[in-house]
Amino acid sequence: MITPILPRCIDCQKEMEPGFIPDLQTTRHVPNIWHPAPCEKSGASLTGLLFGLASEHLRVDREKGVAIVAFRCPDCGTIKLVAPAPGN
Repeated sequence: MITPILPRCIDCQKEMEPGFIPDLQTTRHVPNIWHPAPCEKSGASLTGLLFGLASEHLRVDREKGVAIVAFRCPDCGTIKLVAPAPGN
């Protein structure tokens, strides 16, 4: 098994640990993705309409998205987000 090369923290040069930042969508958590521009709006959210909040939904095609890997420095807490190419 090949051990992945972990990035070093830009602040303190310690090796960072991989993880992810979950995104709550309705009633489930999913990994965040990077999505190519442009950003398309799909209208107001139900929560926004019910409570008079200024919130809109974005149109997201998860097939176009790339999963984001979050690296965190265990010493200083710096976070680095990376959207690696498929297969990397």
